[in-house]
Amino acid sequence: MKRYLIYLGGVLLALTLITFAKAPKSSLSTSVSADPATIQPETALPTEAATPAPAAVRSIASTDDAVEDEPILGWCRSIADALPFLADLDGDGVPETVDLTILPGADDQGRWTLSLQKGDQVTLFQTDVPEDTSYGLWAGDLDEDGQYELFFHGDLASNDYVIYGFRSDLSCLFFEPDERAFRWGGNVQSSVFDGYIEGFEDGHLVISGAVDMLGTHWGVRTFAIGDDGIIGPVSTVWQFIDEAEADTPLVVTKALTAYKASVRKDPGEAFILEPGERIYLLASDGWERMWFETEKGKGGVLLLTPDEENTWLIDGVPESEYFEFLPYAG
Repeated sequence: MKRYLIYLGGVLLALTLITFAKAPKSSLSTSVSADPATIQPETALPTEAATPAPAAVRSIASTDDAVEDEPILGWCRSIADALPFLADLDGDGVPETVDLTILPGADDQGRWTLSLQKGDQVTLFQTDVPEDTSYGLWAGDLDEDGQYELFFHGDLASNDYVIYGFRSDLSCLFFEPDERAFRWGGNVQSSVFDGYIEGFEDGHLVISGAVDMLGTHWGVRTFAIGDDGIIGPVSTVWQFIDEAEADTPLVVTKALTAYKASVRKDPGEAFILEPGERIYLLASDGWERMWFETEKGKGGVLLLTPDEENTWLIDGVPESEYFEFLPYAG
């Protein structure tokens, strides 16, 4: 019994050691709100987080060198620094080996490629992520069905991160289109999701992603695998985590109508942001609402709509006319 407790303690300790590739600036300690109504004026602004080191580059290796492990129900952990990774992914008693290698794509440029070896059979999945860019790889039983899921993310170019999800046989998991894509007509399920895996929390996948509204802002949101096998959001907002939000407020240049933050469906009481006021952005639903806090600590929400050219409007006026500068990427 004593030996079992020591072993169990070691497993739990290993689960906390999540290794990340070089990532967008973010903080795992940031809480993710499940309800926009819980975002209050006194919400603390984001703080700076350390940038993790990139994972090591590895190629396909024999199972003799693999790191053996067992699935833990409801948990996932980083395996980017534990490759090749040996485990019984599908629960049939025969272990598989997961690894990453670089193979040439259609344009002869190297692409990160997942390999799944079971006996003499090797299955490959080539991503669109080019070599010499940062990446991350996770494994675990997120939906508690007794089989592993695999999650890979990588940087297409300059913080343009994408996520791939896989079942235990390396077939693709699909993501529901989130509001960011649906707003611009991307209303179909996809095996690729725009974002970066931050980690796992309470059996949920924690993803950070860019919201292009009043500038480009990185936020976190939780996701889970539904009963239909599709990955979809659990929390309702992207809560911003980039420390730049705390240091670079938006400066209002003309009278701007805002609403009380504690709203669910209908806007709360309206108030006016006067020229010269500074606001700090806190969160967005990626669809029509942006939560903020003023320098004096007053919370509010802005309502936005897109025009035919995908430009955000506030009360029918382009967003750029209300602020000195909007920090869009690119």
